[in-house]
Amino acid sequence: MRIKLTISEVQELKRLVDHLAGRGGFQNLLRHLWYHLDEESGEIQMSHLLMERINRYAFQYGNVYWRRTLRRIFRRTLGANLDRGLAFR
Repeated sequence: MRIKLTISEVQELKRLVDHLAGRGGFQNLLRHLWYHLDEESGEIQMSHLLMERINRYAFQYGNVYWRRTLRRIFRRTLGANLDRGLAFR
C-alpha cells in the first residue's frame, strides 16, 4: 500500500533522521522510512511487515517517545492504532 505524507509529516521525518544518534532498531526504522520516501511526492510504499514494525515500535515496547513520534507522522494515514485496522497477530 502506498501512503502519502503531508509536507509537515515529511519535514518531521527529515528532522528526526537528521538528528539520529545510534544504530538501534528505532533509529533503523526511521532511516528505512526516510530512504524509501519519495521526497517529491511524499509517498512511501508500505508493506504489511513495515506497518507491523511501525505498530510494534509504537505500542509493544512501551516507549512513549516512539509512540508519539510515529503517531505524529502516520496517524493521519494509518489511524490512531497505526495499522489501519489490520490484525497482525
